[in-house]
Amino acid sequence: MNQAIILVLWLLFGSIIGGVAQESTFQPIFDGKTLTGWKAFPEETSTAWSIQDGLIQGESNGGPESYLAFTQTAFSNFELKLEYRFLSEEANSGVQVRSHLPDERSERLRGYHADFGHVGIGHKVLGAWDWHGSKRGDTLVNRGYRATFGVNGERTLTKLEETLEPADVKKKDWNEVHIVAKDDRLYFSINGKLASEVIDYDPKELIHKGYIGFQLHSGDEMIVQFRNIKIKRLTRKFSSKPASSN
Repeated sequence: MNQAIILVLWLLFGSIIGGVAQESTFQPIFDGKTLTGWKAFPEETSTAWSIQDGLIQGESNGGPESYLAFTQTAFSNFELKLEYRFLSEEANSGVQVRSHLPDERSERLRGYHADFGHVGIGHKVLGAWDWHGSKRGDTLVNRGYRATFGVNGERTLTKLEETLEPADVKKKDWNEVHIVAKDDRLYFSINGKLASEVIDYDPKELIHKGYIGFQLHSGDEMIVQFRNIKIKRLTRKFSSKPASSN
């Protein structure tokens, strides 16, 4: 074989191997035993969070809003997988991603929020993307839609096909969540069904990097549990195909 062809094939093979090596695998961020690396906000709500049979449990008696954040590192581009279930009939929780930690301006985690309130709570909560702790407004997009924010902040909505329905979510049983954040695009699925999506081109609002955290909504008496929490950093171009939970 021509030496030039051999060299080209060797370089191509090396680039493929190198590309694979650069992409991380899923790593757990909860050890199943302790809340090491996790912190409650506000601090006085820390008793709302505990370990129960190897799970993270949040329990609220209808008091103030509380967040449990993984504070060891901030994440930019990633896939996050976890399972959640509500032990109460009604509940309102979710996952903060790319969020700023609370400070003197706000006691909330401030950033993107994948919402999964209880089945009967409606399309504005279950499967929606919220935006907490900002003048931007709480709801970015309802379940079943894509919101695209232009460079001037103007929002355009697009109806998505074959998306999450309340019947796809299990009551008082485990539900799988898969969240993808890649550059200016964020979307998530529950039990393999795409819930909603945000494409954020607004340079004033787009958060490139931040923390992950769980929420207990204020005013709701509830118990929510989380398990199998794992994350994979994305270090190369990610497919535009919506994620499944497999």
